[in-house]
Order: sequence, then C-alpha cells, then structure tokens
Amino acid sequence: MRYGIVCLALCLFSAMSLAEPINPPTVVRERPALTSGELANFELVMNWWRELAGQGTPPADRYLAEQYLEHSPNFPTGREAFTAHVAAIGGARTLRELKPYIDTPVVIGSAKGDFVFLVFELEAPDPRNPQNSFFYNTFELFRIENGLIAEHWDSTKRSARPEITADLSAAQPSQQVARGSLGSLSAAEADTLRIATIEMKDVMQYGDREAALALIADDYIQHNPAVSQGRDGLLTYLDRSASARPVQEAWLEQPLLLLVSGPYALELRERMAADPNDPASNYVWSHFDMLRIENGLVVEHWDDAVIAPRAQ
Repeated sequence: MRYGIVCLALCLFSAMSLAEPINPPTVVRERPALTSGELANFELVMNWWRELAGQGTPPADRYLAEQYLEHSPNFPTGREAFTAHVAAIGGARTLRELKPYIDTPVVIGSAKGDFVFLVFELEAPDPRNPQNSFFYNTFELFRIENGLIAEHWDSTKRSARPEITADLSAAQPSQQVARGSLGSLSAAEADTLRIATIEMKDVMQYGDREAALALIADDYIQHNPAVSQGRDGLLTYLDRSASARPVQEAWLEQPLLLLVSGPYALELRERMAADPNDPASNYVWSHFDMLRIENGLVVEHWDDAVIAPRAQ
C-alpha cells in the first residue's frame, strides 16, 4: 500500500516529463453502476485513501475493523499493529493539507458486493532505452464488512529497508477466498465473467489460440509494457511464453478471486518471492490481472508488470 512518503514520492515522480511512452495510457471511463451499498463502500475507501495520503494516520476506528487483515507484504496485519507501523514509518513528517482529491489519479475504480478496487497508473523511464518511457499500473483491493475495511491486498512486493519496525516475516494472514460477497451479476456481467474465465484460463493458462482468435479484439489495448499491442501482439507473447495443451475444465492455477464489475473482470492470484530482508525465506505477494470486455470481446488488459532494469 503506497502510504505517506512512498505515496508522495510516486506522485512527484509521475508528474515528471518523460520521453515517448511505449504503451498507451489508460483512458478514464465512467464508473460502472453501483448499488447504494457498493457506493457507500467505494466512498469509504476513497475517503480513507485521501486521508491516509494527506495525514498518514487517519482515525483507525473510523475506517478499519479491529481484526483488520493486511496482505500487503510491507505492513503488518491487525488494526493496532498496522496503525502503529504507519505512524512509525511516517515519523515527524509535516502533515499536508487535506485535498478533496487524490494526487495520483485513480484511472479505474469500482465496487462489487463487499469489495472495492482501485487501479493507479504511473510513468517511468524505460531502462532499455532512455529515449522511451512506459506506463505501469498498481492495484489496491479492499473487502468491506459492517461499514469498515476488513481486508486489503495490493500489488506491491516487499521492500528492502532498514527502518522496518514490525516483524513482517510471519505477519501475513492466510489467503482465503470464502470471505465476502462478490455481489449479484447482471446478465451482461455474467457474460463478462464467462469470457474472462475463457481468456484467463483457456487462453493464458492452456495457450488456446482458437479461443484467443474468437474472443480477443483485433485492436486489443495492452497495458503490460512487455507485450505488444493488438491481438497479434498477445498471440506472439503466447507463442513465446506458453506451451499449448488440451484445455481442461480445471484451472492450472486457480485464482483466489475473480471479481466482475460492469465491463471489468479483476483476477487476484498469490505469488511467492525471496524476502529481500532475509533471502533464505520467502514471502507472499498479490498479482493482479484485469480485463475490459465489450460486445463479447476482450478489448483491454492491465496487470502489475513493469520493465525490470538491465542486470549490471
């Protein structure tokens, strides 16, 4: 979760004038229709985020459940531990004026059932070519319970930093998919779920080219900076990275969550990585993929990929 000083640094960095981007920015679209309960959940999260970015330590009991579950690998779980950790890493930072908006724009934000998701977009220099830049996305996912934020995931990886004030090695709660309601789907959303399942399972896991040709728009917009644009770009990526095999009913890797809101389908998966603060141990981080589906076709894709610096 990009709190405090980290959030401010990203905001300033994203405002820099960079070179020609190699992938397109996200076009901000109208938010899908929400129920009154979903709108209340969305506004709760947006107010929490705005206060957190502006003050660092908003009143925890106004926003967080006492048994708050934190899946970010950079923060401890539990309302008390989380709040103390945020206060500690914020130090004596001068509070900024609260604004009615968030400095780093939310390019996609919506809610469904008990869940709220936010997608941010930033720009960075391309380490392979200083004449270029690229856009990349970060994700935040919240589960609301009884009017409070009860659980949170984000797409960050664990940072290597000496100022960690909490024992994060054993702090992450188990990833359970049974908590929370995924909401009621309209007929259009049910079709979005069907198409997203085919794309995420059959195309991306089994390498099904026929399904890709049938369901991926020719002018498909790709926000992953390592994959070329259009359906042909995705097929080239599949040829390079996935081996085709007979499609089965079961997922090769079952998502922890597949959430649909309007034309968007958000997928959450669990990943493991070596802990930079203790290379002998691993930690869990959350990987996200998101699709936009219109008129029965996958027209746009986002994930948390970045272009890694070249090895020295």
